[in-house]
Amino acid sequence: MTTLSFDDFLVQLSESLQNNKKIIEKSNEAKDDLKRILLQQSGYLPIDVGVYGSVVTKFCNPFSDIDLNIRESDVKGNQKTFLSNLSKRLESNTFCNEKCKVDPLLNANVPILKVTTASNVKIDIAIGNNSSTLKCALLGVIRDRVRSFRILYPLAKAFLQSQYLNCGFGGSFNSYCIAMLVIFFLQKKGHIPPLWKLFKVQNSAPDRKQIRFLDLYPNLTTEELLDQLDLTCFPEEPLNPTCESWTPSEFLCEFLEMLSGLTSSASTSPKRTPVAICPLLAKEFNPLPIHRKAAFFVEDPFTSVMKKQQPPRRIQRQYEAEMIDPKDLEVDNCARSLRSPRKGSSDPQNPQSQSSQGTLPYIHHRASIAAQVLRHAICSSSPPQDVLQRYPGCAEGYLRCRFDMRYQLWLALLLFGPIQAQAISEVLTQFPRAITRSDNNHRMTGTDSDGARLYASQLGDSFTMTSSSSSSSSSSSSS
Repeated sequence: MTTLSFDDFLVQLSESLQNNKKIIEKSNEAKDDLKRILLQQSGYLPIDVGVYGSVVTKFCNPFSDIDLNIRESDVKGNQKTFLSNLSKRLESNTFCNEKCKVDPLLNANVPILKVTTASNVKIDIAIGNNSSTLKCALLGVIRDRVRSFRILYPLAKAFLQSQYLNCGFGGSFNSYCIAMLVIFFLQKKGHIPPLWKLFKVQNSAPDRKQIRFLDLYPNLTTEELLDQLDLTCFPEEPLNPTCESWTPSEFLCEFLEMLSGLTSSASTSPKRTPVAICPLLAKEFNPLPIHRKAAFFVEDPFTSVMKKQQPPRRIQRQYEAEMIDPKDLEVDNCARSLRSPRKGSSDPQNPQSQSSQGTLPYIHHRASIAAQVLRHAICSSSPPQDVLQRYPGCAEGYLRCRFDMRYQLWLALLLFGPIQAQAISEVLTQFPRAITRSDNNHRMTGTDSDGARLYASQLGDSFTMTSSSSSSSSSSSSS
């Protein structure tokens, strides 16, 4: 009987954290219901609504937001007034057959309505956010072409979610920024080319300050965008022959080490060494002078914003892009200007007390600890010697599978926290079926499957290394 691989577990967990059918169905329902409400608000003039975000990229998990986009040309008058009226209408009516709470963020760079239904489904509604729709289409292309990105991104996002670091409005990483960080990591590994090579019109590497592709063509449809892509830039094998063999656990560990390293200099002293990540060119730079306050910066490879406008605004029409001097542009900061800590900043180990000034040391602290634990687990995944001496059967066979399941449960909860406990338990309950197929003489009962689910939901973040060994011992003795 083969043992249960933690890499197999990570692959299954990653698959369970994307393409969630419930969220996809809910997004279609929300889109149709918003059209109905807008039809009433506009005096029965048709208004087009589109879906973007994780539903389009196919990375939606059970906790994903639903992102809806109202076509800008259909909105008459002031957009903030339009969204304010829509907010009142949503709260006074049922939305998706439920009562909902609406939080209007009308003074944000992109005005948005954050809707939360009674069943805790989160829906974001914006106007004219066509560039986000096209960015999602581009991420979807990368997802379909690069297996390592398809596996690693959900795991990286789940880790950052468990550490309360997946909130753009809260001063940490939004999902798009996490995708850029994973892409940058895989560029270093030779799995993804510099993103300027995606476009047929780009014959050479552009200047870093040059306006981006979606600045020149902001009104493309998704179909027109896909026609502009050169998919031959993705190699059949990774660019670097030495990296052809890889495992999810090794890549996740190295990604966390990269994230810890990028934030280490910024988290140790206010006199930090700024870092700018540029997936467009697959390089690290110092931030541009206009970004002097940022200690950690992720550049957007697809769009930029005009810096001399107050507040900065995105380019909406092609003729605007053609008339703009590149000196008037700043690269969009999809990482929300993560800064170095000030003197007397909050405790880096306490997520509840984090401000934008305390985010970087917290990222460094959490990523560093998780990378060390995962590195140790990769190097020593076999049962400890004292367990093997007491229970010789743990080295292989049925008892080893039971040990693996307990060990992987502890490691998964440590990395991904109680937020993903349900997904973790659903993956682990598939293991008894695998054990049954490999050895019909040793069957796990339904009680074992239920126990794994209960075990995951109860233990949460309080799991320790001691409980791992004790649980494996009790598992062996009960067997």
